[in-house]
Amino acid sequence: MNETFFGLKRRPFLAVPDTESFFSLPQLEDARQEIERAVRRGEGLSLVFGSSGTGKTLLLRLLRKRFVTEYTVTLVANGQLETARAFFQQLLYDLRQPFIGDDATQLRLQLLEFARRETTPGIVLLIDEAQFLSLPVLEEIRLLMNCDDGAVPYFRAVLAGTPEFEEKLIHPKLEAFNQRVVARRYLDHFT
Repeated sequence: MNETFFGLKRRPFLAVPDTESFFSLPQLEDARQEIERAVRRGEGLSLVFGSSGTGKTLLLRLLRKRFVTEYTVTLVANGQLETARAFFQQLLYDLRQPFIGDDATQLRLQLLEFARRETTPGIVLLIDEAQFLSLPVLEEIRLLMNCDDGAVPYFRAVLAGTPEFEEKLIHPKLEAFNQRVVARRYLDHFT
């Protein structure tokens, strides 16, 4: 009804971030450029921190839109993955691959086999709500970052989460994970 009255082509203010109506702000654009560089170079993990409503999900969707023509991209919108098995099943599902077996090792090998066969320069993992990821899943992400063909990494990852995610990363068991981080961006609320 409002669309007709105001002459709009579609409903404004959708419940999910809309990349078509994105208005570039310096903070978000700087984060996008730094993370895009890190992903293209295959340097390591990129992390985005911010409170609810600061643009983390929008940033991940912009990155997906940017990378989808060059890389194989998966956007995991639900970070509530407690086990390695659940994590690998989610990735294989998002990549439209069968996930056969109940064992995390079998699923990891299926994912690695898919990565080896890919004709793109790699798989970009975009993970939202990363504060909900368990320590074992974060370790699996780090281990995936170590997989390559001798020169080019199979996986590149961007994880976005609330400030609680950053607090989780100080856990001693995540020392090796933190060594793989090459980009850390903080998003604030608009003024």
